[in-house]
Amino acid sequence: MKYIKKAMFFAAMTTVCLYAVWSLCSCKAKDAVDEIAPVPSSLSPSEDNNETEKVQDRKFIEDLPEIDFGDRAFTFWSYGDGTELDWTAFDAVSETYTGEPINDAVMDRNTRLEERLKIRIEVQFGKTSESVDRSVKSGDNAFDAVWLNLWHAGMCAQKGSLLDLHELKYINLEKGYWDNCVTRDLSVGGKIYFATGDISIYDDRGTWVLMFNKAMVRDNQIENPYGIVQRGEWTVEKFREMLRNTSKDLNGDGVWDENDQYGLSTTNDTIIGLFYSCDERFIGKNSGNMIAYNMDGGDKMQKILELTVDIMKNDHTTISSSDINVANSWAVTRRIFAEDRALFYAEVLWSVEALRAMETDFGIIPMPKYNVQQERYVTFVAGSASLLSVPVTCDDREFTGVVLEAMAAESNRTLKPAYYDITLKDKLSRDPESTEMLDLILSNRIYDLGYIYDFGGVLTTYVGLAAKGSTELTSALERIGPKVTKELDAFNGIFN
Repeated sequence: MKYIKKAMFFAAMTTVCLYAVWSLCSCKAKDAVDEIAPVPSSLSPSEDNNETEKVQDRKFIEDLPEIDFGDRAFTFWSYGDGTELDWTAFDAVSETYTGEPINDAVMDRNTRLEERLKIRIEVQFGKTSESVDRSVKSGDNAFDAVWLNLWHAGMCAQKGSLLDLHELKYINLEKGYWDNCVTRDLSVGGKIYFATGDISIYDDRGTWVLMFNKAMVRDNQIENPYGIVQRGEWTVEKFREMLRNTSKDLNGDGVWDENDQYGLSTTNDTIIGLFYSCDERFIGKNSGNMIAYNMDGGDKMQKILELTVDIMKNDHTTISSSDINVANSWAVTRRIFAEDRALFYAEVLWSVEALRAMETDFGIIPMPKYNVQQERYVTFVAGSASLLSVPVTCDDREFTGVVLEAMAAESNRTLKPAYYDITLKDKLSRDPESTEMLDLILSNRIYDLGYIYDFGGVLTTYVGLAAKGSTELTSALERIGPKVTKELDAFNGIFN
């Protein structure tokens, strides 16, 4: 298959940070887990994992006609510089077999698709979503589909550059190889411009998780976090309690910095992670599936903020990348954990791959709930994760729909097991409990238009308060309330 790497111009990204969403309903982030791996009791395990059983399950078999596209090129555009570390959707194509499971699974998937549909899968890379907007304005149909991170995808949709995926005849987002949480959370007025699922690993890699150092748990005589999670008792209060009495000024210089020991090492995104894991939202949906501002800084939100401030800013229990004045400070927070100087480490799931060489065993658990009454553990997907979209100028919707649907289904049989079974569970998970936790985490995720668009600055206002240790929430939300409402009304007007 042909691989095109095209350098594009850099542009400054307007970083929008927000969040909210509507009431969380139960959904499986990737139902395909049931077909390819053991699952905990809260999910429905497949009794027979053989190929015959898979073929009989229509959730994972695409309903497509037999079509020969005559060696036609299908071109993806992907945000990034073409390197894996830049959060580029490098799992769209592969140049050759290397023996690495994910790379080889991409090769297998694309080779099968190219032979079956008589196509050539190609990709171009760029560092700004304006490349997609320019292509749409010029009508050059340069890209059949695009991979954009959550923020850039949102900007392109708001500019009218993306197609409602319901207009693609052969795309069936209810199939098990698509993540139906995306449709649930990111649809507006019945329209949906984004998709992901087994077709990519970046929604998984961008999922926020919590890791704990087993040696420090043992040495500090702390209760095993796995048992707490399994009993449904893993709450923010319990998390805060476990952070205490583990910090140490290791060199005795009286200065708390990256050379010392902490209860938690992380970035300020944990402020967002705690807010969502407590099942709280700023933005809701009305009966017409349009978004609405429905919060007034109630008691629960205030309590979450107070707990978050106490965790992130108090008594030297936590070191955040914002406290470290060096380049790539996020990498320093990971090193602190890898060197056994943090009891917990909160980051995206990709960090588990980066900790492969860590000598001390560590476990993986979800972020804590608000209280024991909360029904489920909730995890958010960070903005660096990729979403799949189609330019509104798509002039052959049969071609695009068939290729993407076939790729999603084929990914369930190739890419998904290579990542989930081989990479995460076999190579990276260090105990059976982590495997169970991964199932739990990935089956209870949310996406959020509020996080993507930051209407009126509501999320950045909240994060800003927590980052500076302030709990003056009510007055802050009152100040921005009119702006939030105005921006929501304008947004609904675009997508109505």
